[in-house]
Amino acid sequence: MTVATGAIASTATNIRSGARTPVAGILHAVTLLVILLYAAPLAAYVPLPVLAAILFVVARNMGEWGEIPELLKHSYTDVAVWLATFSLTVLADLTVAVEVGMVLAALLFIRRVARTTTVSRVTPDYIRAGWPHILQGKDIPANVAVFRIHGPFLFGATDKLLAITEDLESLPPVVILRLRNTTAIDATGLSAIADLADALRASQRTLIVCGAPAQPTALMHRGVRGAPRPRQHLRERGPGAGPGKGRAESPADVRLTRRRPRAWRLPAIRPSVRGGRA
Repeated sequence: MTVATGAIASTATNIRSGARTPVAGILHAVTLLVILLYAAPLAAYVPLPVLAAILFVVARNMGEWGEIPELLKHSYTDVAVWLATFSLTVLADLTVAVEVGMVLAALLFIRRVARTTTVSRVTPDYIRAGWPHILQGKDIPANVAVFRIHGPFLFGATDKLLAITEDLESLPPVVILRLRNTTAIDATGLSAIADLADALRASQRTLIVCGAPAQPTALMHRGVRGAPRPRQHLRERGPGAGPGKGRAESPADVRLTRRRPRAWRLPAIRPSVRGGRA
């Protein structure tokens, strides 16, 4: 346990100091080896209160305390998992906390998939409602790239979103992320979409998120409202919203832009491409 905690603490300190490549880890390990071989006897003269103070500072710097208000805006189940993991880290140890956190997250994953799985009859009204959202036979403008997420977008699948930014320079100015077939999303998935918006914004591109079903839309509303820092806004699209007029495809048709670091603005927009089933 001590080795694991020490490894995490030293890695976090290394990253906070500006480490970006594996070379930093190698230099860090070599430095520690030299200290252990030649300066270990001097450690006996360091007062224990000083070492305790250093550990407190390291623990404070490891925590992203500014993210706690953002975490508390997510669903109650996500907050409960975080509180349980955090409490066990303090009251028990890191190993137990990670184990319990993973088990709770897995159970939550099963619960979300079960709750968002539906069986319904296909009716003429259903066919008529879905027809405007079909992309077949419709042209995608040259300045637009459309990506879609099919299935639950939970903590175990968020790394798949990195495929969009693998060849960032080849992307057009507007990127649309269609969530029409995304039955469920969690806080990790929402954070991954925000990171994608970060990367696209840094390259002078715009991300449009559209077509989200009920559960992802509810989480987006909960995740962007009521936080003074970072300031976040979400407005629903409706008739007359955006540059054109017409029926909104979904309450979650929003464009993610950034005015300053960690401050999100999500104004209403009408996408150039109608969302729906591909």
